[in-house]
Amino acid sequence: NSDTCDKLLFQELDMFIDCFFMVEIILTFFIGITHHGEYCDDIRVIAPVYLKSTFVFDLVTSLPVSFFEIDSLFVCRGANPEMEAESDNNAFRFVRVIKPLKIARILRTLKLMKMLKIFSVVGDYFRIPPFLARSMKIIVFILLLVHAASCMFWLIKEVSNTPENMQRFLTTQGFPGDTAENTANPYQKYVIAFYFVNTVFCTIGFGDIAGMNTAERLYCVFLFYLGVLVFGSLLAEVQDTVNKMNGESRARENRINTMVDFLRQEEVPMALEKRLVNWADFNLRCMQKTMAKQSVMDMVPEYIQRPLAAHLHHGLLLSIPLFRDITDMCRDDFVLDLWQMLLPQTFSPFVSIATSDPRTGQANDRMYVIVVGTAILQEQGNIVATYHPGDYFGEYALLGSDLNEDLGESSTVQASIDEASEAHAYHGKRTESQLLAISNVLAFYIDRTMFREVLATYPASVRTELIEYRNQRVEEYGEDFDSIFRQEKMKCEERMRRGSSNHSANDTPKQPEAKGK
Repeated sequence: NSDTCDKLLFQELDMFIDCFFMVEIILTFFIGITHHGEYCDDIRVIAPVYLKSTFVFDLVTSLPVSFFEIDSLFVCRGANPEMEAESDNNAFRFVRVIKPLKIARILRTLKLMKMLKIFSVVGDYFRIPPFLARSMKIIVFILLLVHAASCMFWLIKEVSNTPENMQRFLTTQGFPGDTAENTANPYQKYVIAFYFVNTVFCTIGFGDIAGMNTAERLYCVFLFYLGVLVFGSLLAEVQDTVNKMNGESRARENRINTMVDFLRQEEVPMALEKRLVNWADFNLRCMQKTMAKQSVMDMVPEYIQRPLAAHLHHGLLLSIPLFRDITDMCRDDFVLDLWQMLLPQTFSPFVSIATSDPRTGQANDRMYVIVVGTAILQEQGNIVATYHPGDYFGEYALLGSDLNEDLGESSTVQASIDEASEAHAYHGKRTESQLLAISNVLAFYIDRTMFREVLATYPASVRTELIEYRNQRVEEYGEDFDSIFRQEKMKCEERMRRGSSNHSANDTPKQPEAKGK
């Protein structure tokens, strides 16, 4: 609310926004809508719907107030000096008439709230968590509401008070107006109103600013009730955001605290307590992530689960030659079905993940894929191989020696398998081996029964390729599946060591020959 003959700072911007909103009203009649669940762009259908919904509000908030203001500015600044007094009087009357129209400009701020959907677009682009994007939207909404309430408060104060009363009020706020420096400008007036509305909305109420007349008091009563709603909404949103951010960690902490209370009541040694708490924290983190994935998979319909599973899979099982070398066109679907059958299992340090001991008949029938942590393959206490995230173990155990019986393999093939197995038993004595976790390990596994349930739903060509692949390996190494995997791993590590040594030898600079003694 500047003086009559003062041009507003953003007068041109206000004119542009007024033009934009007026054009928007016209374009809305030609923008398609969803009517009774179907898209419709017929103006005969759009017009009644728009006129019954937000047309009146858009019309009121799109009144070209800025054009009336610029017109009053031209009248106020008449070129004829002799008409200056009369022009000022006419301009003052005209401005007093159009001042209530500024309410439309304030309501226009509420119209801008419809554009808050841009936060959804920005959140999707920058991958912002939904709860954080929602909190930002609430904060912007409250700021716009505070801005509109502040402008309305000052407009009521300007309209319902005489200039003398306004100056007395500004004097109490530190602007006596005796000099140019002590005269409040529009920005300082806005800060006063913005400060007052925030004290109301935050339920603080210092009392330094209060209603000076009936109009202001009635508006303040309205602000009191509006402030309760705004403050309650803000408080609930903040609480919900904090719960979203700390919900999983708080649930995990509560369960760990329950465990600690029990362990200390039973006077469990400190070292064992730390080991149990460390594993419990790791296990709960892994299970929470797995449960979140499973809940999303259960939520979406079946026809969307396939592309989602393809993204979450990240080619995990395709790094295993047993599945990667399948040439059948059903390979990708087969691998995704296997991935969806994988089950999580956590292991604390120095716990056996899988064991194979031919002397006792105990054999591993599962394939493990290491996702988190490190494990080692031991044979008679010797470390044979080390497994890191992404490595796998026991994939040949899924096939078993009886897989080809379902397809009626010929006795020639079976005889070659038996000969290879006997040759392998002759060259090397079978001993106990185990896959041992040396840190907290999260592994996904699938056993032989689950594997064959998935395999039974696919054409026989997939099973034929797996049998042929198995027969090739058995002819080379024998039927000791752990030995097969161990030898393959040792060959890979040997190639890596050979390549590393050659690289180091080539990179080592030659030392210059010493001169003299």
